[in-house]
Amino acid sequence: MDWEELVAEFSSLGGIAENVKLGDGPFGRGLFAIDPAKPVELRTPENLLVRSEDVEVRDGQLVAKALANLGKRERAFFDRYQRRFSWGAGVFDQLWQAQQHWHELPLDIIATIRRMGPVDYYRFSAPSNEVCLRYYIKSRAVRYEGITYIVPMIELANHSGESQGYLHLSGISIQGVFKLEVLVRYNLSDAWQMTTGLGFADGAYHAHSLPLSMNFEGIQITIRSDLFDSEVSSGIIFPRLILDSGAIRLSFLNLGIRTAPRLPRSVFYRLMSKTPIQKPDELFDRIQHGNRMQFITLLRKLNNYNGEIVALLREAALNQLEALSACFGTRTLDDGLAESNAVDSM
Repeated sequence: MDWEELVAEFSSLGGIAENVKLGDGPFGRGLFAIDPAKPVELRTPENLLVRSEDVEVRDGQLVAKALANLGKRERAFFDRYQRRFSWGAGVFDQLWQAQQHWHELPLDIIATIRRMGPVDYYRFSAPSNEVCLRYYIKSRAVRYEGITYIVPMIELANHSGESQGYLHLSGISIQGVFKLEVLVRYNLSDAWQMTTGLGFADGAYHAHSLPLSMNFEGIQITIRSDLFDSEVSSGIIFPRLILDSGAIRLSFLNLGIRTAPRLPRSVFYRLMSKTPIQKPDELFDRIQHGNRMQFITLLRKLNNYNGEIVALLREAALNQLEALSACFGTRTLDDGLAESNAVDSM
């Protein structure tokens, strides 16, 4: 099966792959516009979506489980696609090698990263089929109507934080005009979360707080890293605020946005206006400082080591510090924010 045969079978099963081809670029293998002057449309229909819990490694290949809700042709397409264009075409080998690098990190670096969080329990495990499958799903699966799916064809597109997210149009789609490579925003994770979760360094577009707990003005403040637990008002995403017996809990907290640097502090002030906090400006600064110091501590420790994964972590920490600096001033929150804080599909 070559690319043209793949597209033909994909189309016969209801998929759309217009003006797109497979190629290699700055991010490795990915999708590219055949004619950059024309729009690209790529859509994986619902009948080709495979729930992430319905895949397994069998005889070294990623296949759909016997109980997966797939038609005979859809199942055969998924298995051939994985064997020729994804898992069996170098993806598994890349995942194994990357996991080996994470596993071989010095113990003091591992301990520092675990203290910082958020980091998956298996991030530093020895590579295995199960661990590689876990990170394959984390880096490629897409949420659709509350369920996480493996999405053939769509998963071949690389990530850019400056691109739009996935579209939900009777399936999962990527559309638009692309100068060269077809890029999509996987999710709203920041540079640090992208590196520890998906294994690559992303640009400094925004920064969320690391998980932390602190006492301020006699009140216990807890910040988590749950981006799904949010509320939207006037086009702006707010973390969920919980007041419980004098304690304040936030599901997450955005500390910097490159394209909207006045927004993070403004959102924080709005949230704290609902609490007993008397000095929200100082509290915000303390949270910012605490985050910066953790990345500075990590960078100082990384200076003692070399290697590919160390270079990746160093780049991620610098990207995060750059994004944390994208915060100054305040603004009104009544006019929404279309481009920088839009609701994403993941």
